[in-house]
Amino acid sequence: MPALFILNPNAHNGKALKIWRQYEPEFKEHVDDMNILITNTVEEANQKIPEEIKNGYDQVVAIGGEGTTNVAMNNILRVGIEKRVSLSVVPLGNMNDYAMTIGLERTPKAALETLLEGVKTSVTVIELRTETQSRFSLNVADAGIAASTAKAHSVDRKLRWVKGKMKYTLLALRTLMGWKNVPGTIVLDGKKELHGDIAIILAGLSITSGGYYLTPHGFPTNEKFAVTIGRNLSRIEMLNLMNKAAKNKLIPSDKIIFDEASRMEVELERPFVTETDGETVDINTMKFEFIAHPHRINFIVPPNSPLLTRGKTQ
Repeated sequence: MPALFILNPNAHNGKALKIWRQYEPEFKEHVDDMNILITNTVEEANQKIPEEIKNGYDQVVAIGGEGTTNVAMNNILRVGIEKRVSLSVVPLGNMNDYAMTIGLERTPKAALETLLEGVKTSVTVIELRTETQSRFSLNVADAGIAASTAKAHSVDRKLRWVKGKMKYTLLALRTLMGWKNVPGTIVLDGKKELHGDIAIILAGLSITSGGYYLTPHGFPTNEKFAVTIGRNLSRIEMLNLMNKAAKNKLIPSDKIIFDEASRMEVELERPFVTETDGETVDINTMKFEFIAHPHRINFIVPPNSPLLTRGKTQ
C-alpha cells in the first residue's frame, strides 16, 4: 500500500511533530511503502505535494489538523487524481473537527487502525470562488467574523501561547470588539435572496468548526452544503450566539438563518475575509460564491463511521 504522509510540523503549536515521532515506528511497521513529506508552509506544500503524489501513491495521509488536510485535498484535486487516490488523516491539530464528524477517535493509534481497516467512501467538497482565488473545503468554507477569526489564528498568529478551543474563543472575542456588519445580498441556488447587514456566512459539511456547532445541519456525504447566515446582529447578540454555538444550542431565527444549497452567491458593499478549513483564501473580496461538488473525493473512514451508517443524503 504505497502511502504519502504529509506532515505539518507546526500543527498544534509544534506538538504534532513530537507526538508523531512517538508513533512513527508503529506506522512504518504496518505500512509497506511509506514516504513522509514535511512541509513548513502552505507555499512549500503546494510546491512539493503535486510532485510527490504523481509517483503512484494510492493513499495520501495528512498528519495535522484541518489546515493540513485541506492542503493535501486541494493538491489532490489540483493534480486531478482524486479518482485514484484516497485521503485520510492522523488528527494532531488543535481541534480536529472533521475527524470528530467522521467518527475518528483523535489518536494516532485510531488513525492507523482506520488506515489499515477503514472503508473508502466519497465525500462532498465545497469550492469557494472569489474574484481572484479558488479553493476547496472539506469542513467549512466561510466569510465574515469567523473567517477573520481564522485569519488571526493561521495568518496573523495571534495568541500563539493559548491552546485549543480557548484560543478560538479569545480570538473571536478580539475580532468581535472591532467588528462592523456589512450590507449585502446572498442568493441561494439562484432563487432565494437574503438581504441585511451581514456578520456570518458559512457553508458547511461538518457539524463543528473550531469546536463550535456553527453548521450542525451539515454532513460530509450530503450533496448540498449547510448554510448558516448571521445578519443584523448586535455585538451582544453575537456573544450570545457564540455561547449557544459552543453548546450546540444554536436555533434558527430571522437573524440566524439555517438552510442548504448547491450554490451560494454573495455580494457585499465592503470587503470580507474568506477562508476554507482555517486557511485564508482572500482578505479583500466583495463578491464571491460557494459551490458544492458532491462526492468529489475519496476519504478513508472508520468501519463504524456515521458516514457509512447514515449513508448518502441530499
